[in-house]
Amino acid sequence: MGFGTQEASRGLRFCGGDVASAAAFIVDQRARAVAARAAAHARAASERERRRYGRTPRGALVDKDALAALEEMGYCRQLAAAALRATENAVQASLDALAEPFGRAPSGPA
Repeated sequence: MGFGTQEASRGLRFCGGDVASAAAFIVDQRARAVAARAAAHARAASERERRRYGRTPRGALVDKDALAALEEMGYCRQLAAAALRATENAVQASLDALAEPFGRAPSGPA
């Protein structure tokens, strides 16, 4: 099965010397390690993506859940990220900004 000496010894210790249980234990531990590496890789990729969209004026990264919510509403990712940056990740304020991208029309006399 390709187990190293240290790995086999550890498996046997954990399983009270039962070879079949030790082999199952080692396979399970390897699967857990692979899953943990995949999860760490996904977290790192998510963090890199958040950094790519920049920080708000107060220094917070763009909120990925708020970004996903705006994307589900049909806004492009870059535009939604810019709105969230400008509004400190406030979804409603971002929606308001996206609805009127060039600001409100002057309200004074013409």
